[in-house]
Amino acid sequence: MTTEPVNEGQAITTGGAVSFGAKLRSIPGLDPDLVTALGSIGIADNTTLLARGAQPAGRDEICAATGLNATRLLTALYMMDLERVDGVSWTNARLLVAAGVTTVPDLAFRNAADLLPQIQRANEELSLVKRLPSTKAIQGWIDHARGLPQAIFFEGNAEVY
Repeated sequence: MTTEPVNEGQAITTGGAVSFGAKLRSIPGLDPDLVTALGSIGIADNTTLLARGAQPAGRDEICAATGLNATRLLTALYMMDLERVDGVSWTNARLLVAAGVTTVPDLAFRNAADLLPQIQRANEELSLVKRLPSTKAIQGWIDHARGLPQAIFFEGNAEVY
């Protein structure tokens, strides 16, 4: 994973997944105050945020330098992580987080038929998409997630799935 700044739309390979470099300000659903705070310490794109926030120490540094709440930062990181999965857009990543999916390893251990109702409930509350993903599409996400490495790490015995 790179910590170099990326250009808008630039393809970035992150552990076997192709993520397209996106400036944080262009990602739907990210709080503008969060984007401004991250920008103040040189984090302007998704791949830089994921690289610098992958480890607990990095997240602690980001929170200390910006005054951000750790939960807000983790929620943004969850979106960055889930977007690595083929077919998961920023809006779908936000929908997955709202449905309780936090990371790629978490998604990898889900069941598509069980996840669809959770996604439906999340969309009813947030009205993020007009057309929900099919069970087949969700299964495709799960299958791809199973082949991706973990990108967000936790201390101790914390399980991410």
